[in-house]
Amino acid sequence: MKSVLRFFSPRLRFALPVMAGLLLLGPGCAVIQSHEEVRYSGRSVESSTLDRLQPGKTTEAWLRATLGEPSRVEDVGGKTRILSYDSTKIKKVDAKLLFVFDTSSHVELDQTVFIEFEDGVLVRYWKKSGHEQHS
Repeated sequence: MKSVLRFFSPRLRFALPVMAGLLLLGPGCAVIQSHEEVRYSGRSVESSTLDRLQPGKTTEAWLRATLGEPSRVEDVGGKTRILSYDSTKIKKVDAKLLFVFDTSSHVELDQTVFIEFEDGVLVRYWKKSGHEQHS
């Protein structure tokens, strides 16, 4: 039985097996690229810091010395004051699979920690978190 390749030019007879081999190996050798970038803004208050806060004992002076100046200060009447610390974590991920898949996502995680003092002594604290995603 004679080869079907004899009907093709010599150049094409060489190229066909090479192309077939590349097609067979292609899925295992596909180029995959990914890149992740994370940025922070504002003053992030870690859980370990919140764990150290003790209502009735922690002072506003200690908190400011530990965390720095708050994003906002609100006097809510009399001797009560609420300090707010805002932070944002921005995560951007790009991923590419050669000729098949190309995607990008952008996620923002916003967090505000509210800390309430009366007469300069901690009364309570709480967190508010938000999440926004763009693709």
